[in-house]
Amino acid sequence: MMLRHTALLLFTVLPAVTQSRADEPLPLWDTAADQADFYVAPSGNDQHPGSVDQPFRTLSHARDAVRGMNKQTRKPGPIVVMLRGGTYQPDLSVVFSDRDSGSAKSPIVYMAYPGERPVLSGGRATDEWKPYEARILVTELPKQQNQYYRFRTLFLDGQRQIRARHPNFDPEHPWDGGWAFIAETLPVDSTTPVALRWEPGVFTRSWANPQHGELFTVPGLAWINDFMPIGATDRDNRTITVTRKHIPPWSRLKKGNRFRVENLLEHLDQPGEWCFNPDDRLLYFWPPGAGVSDRSVTFPVLDRLIEVRSTSGQPVRHIHFQGLTFTQTLTVYPNPIAKHPGYIDCNRPNSAGYAFFMENAEHCRVQSCRFDQVGGDAIRLHGYNAHHHIVQNEIVGAGAQAICLADLDFWPYDFKPVWRGNEERFRAMSSRLPWAIGNVISDNHIHHCGRTDGFGAAIHFHGMNCRDNVISHNLIHDQPHHAMYFSMGFGRNYIEYNDVHTLCLVMADAGGVYHNRWCILPDDDVLNRHSVVRYNRIRDVYGVAPYGREVDDPATTPSHERLEKPHFTWGIYYDNSPRRAQVYGNLTVNNVWGGVFLGGGFGQPEDCVVENNIMVESNTYQFDAAVSQGAEGNRWRRNIVYYKSPEAALLRARDTSGIAECDYNVYFPASGQPLKLVGVPGESWQKWREMGFDEHSIVGDPLFVDPGKGDYRLRAESPALKLGFKPIPFERIGPRATAGPGPRP
Repeated sequence: MMLRHTALLLFTVLPAVTQSRADEPLPLWDTAADQADFYVAPSGNDQHPGSVDQPFRTLSHARDAVRGMNKQTRKPGPIVVMLRGGTYQPDLSVVFSDRDSGSAKSPIVYMAYPGERPVLSGGRATDEWKPYEARILVTELPKQQNQYYRFRTLFLDGQRQIRARHPNFDPEHPWDGGWAFIAETLPVDSTTPVALRWEPGVFTRSWANPQHGELFTVPGLAWINDFMPIGATDRDNRTITVTRKHIPPWSRLKKGNRFRVENLLEHLDQPGEWCFNPDDRLLYFWPPGAGVSDRSVTFPVLDRLIEVRSTSGQPVRHIHFQGLTFTQTLTVYPNPIAKHPGYIDCNRPNSAGYAFFMENAEHCRVQSCRFDQVGGDAIRLHGYNAHHHIVQNEIVGAGAQAICLADLDFWPYDFKPVWRGNEERFRAMSSRLPWAIGNVISDNHIHHCGRTDGFGAAIHFHGMNCRDNVISHNLIHDQPHHAMYFSMGFGRNYIEYNDVHTLCLVMADAGGVYHNRWCILPDDDVLNRHSVVRYNRIRDVYGVAPYGREVDDPATTPSHERLEKPHFTWGIYYDNSPRRAQVYGNLTVNNVWGGVFLGGGFGQPEDCVVENNIMVESNTYQFDAAVSQGAEGNRWRRNIVYYKSPEAALLRARDTSGIAECDYNVYFPASGQPLKLVGVPGESWQKWREMGFDEHSIVGDPLFVDPGKGDYRLRAESPALKLGFKPIPFERIGPRATAGPGPRP
């Protein structure tokens, strides 16, 4: 039974304020080591009473013990289960249902024993290695009940190793190095190119079992990456054919796209590389250093570790998880579409593969946990989820998104949005789909995620009814794509006080904070609002071009020298149908096409306000108002723009009829270059002002404290203050100081 929230929070349009909508940092549960109700330890026994001296062995048994407590006679306050340090390897994911709920006054708390680090792992060890050839070892994995393995990661002493690949991994250029490029695509049928020709000299070895390999590609316009199964190869003609029958438009291979070949034994030629023969269940590994003696080699077998979900009419409520570590789960990517056999879609969240999963739940917490190199999403809130706190966690090296909120009903493959005239279909979808509402995602540290699924973002909202959630005080960096991504319909969410940098290291046509609205309901006051984006620091959004430039000797020219970068990104990017968006008090630094983009695409921006922001050093434009006919009511006021590049323009304006106001700004082309306005007759500042814009704006130094050292606070005599600019509270941006869950490795 799908649940719908019955008390929608109808927030009014907010004035600009400096108080965060998120609560103050949540305190950790501070239970004394000897005061828990039950204890669990890897060396325990489920026949024990669960005491500190005789702990249980499994988390599932502790859950059952909590279920067995008499709710009428148990003590007031939280029920606490402490997990001792060490590694737990459950046979199946541990499921918590509405039978396991707590209450506001008596939550159920599963937490780390003070000062210790419990680890929930989906991995299994293998240690019966034999010499294969040179320094490569081989082992035969045991049969699985489902008769096949589907892992793409191998771990040595807890660290992810490199799947055998060609071109080889380039440690000096981990994101843009180690790629080959498509010389041309070859249509196998009349419509879909599913074969490619590689450039001369790149692949010179014969492959005995090409069907064991996969192409890891960045196809099309570099919106996504994809794994494509290899069907056949022809070394003489330099061709590879993939077996997938149907490829969506955004996954179509094009000349110049990047790719590499993975999991072929012939390319296991570097220390730290491995590959797997699924036919014979043979795992090959070239261990770095001194072999595998006294070292742990593990591979994942579970795609989920904990599930909090109800299948009844009552949601799961008030279960807290604190100080736990999650690691080594399966990568389930790309995404099969059940309603369309043979189709794969990399352009939405995956339908499987989440280390921590919640569905039909309320008022739960994931706090001060660590998600370390999980295979898919670290945390998935799926379907109905309300008033959770996902706070103070570290998420590093996840295969896909760090945190993802998604509808139950993924969009059909052939869904074609119609911006006007399709409202009844959207309304029907919105009325039957569950809501993700009122959740707080705050004070998390997220980095180096998207290792296998780079499409999404560190934090990804996908669906019709993700409304009134708060994403605040997070630190996000070193990501292949966006820091935050909001796709499909959604309503207003609050994105504030986040510190994000070093983004879009693989993809392009992207932003630090990216919105892509595919569905609008003009008469729905909540769904028709966009997010509030305020008081964020967004730096170094790079972008990598989808095509490698042609060179005379592709076999010896490294890929990082062939890829244009930075390329085609913005700091804050509104794509397709932005409505009533509020962008206030943000700092954007070192972007490509601008600090803020109000885009048209399939739906023009309406009534958006970009106010009181500081935009520094974009390469192409500083503000990009690429609006067309149909846009209306958009306002750009009291912003500060500072840039040195003599080639850069101040702004781009395709159709000024959609700009209702542009005034009270401070513009400073710091190299003394004239202002250039693309889309204005003669690109002239004077013509722009004659059109009624920037009548009260100032061209001059905003007087930052020390822009050379990245200090963009304003001096007291700044002219921006006289125009009504309000100082940005930089000291509040980023994670707030909190107590940690215990020692880190």
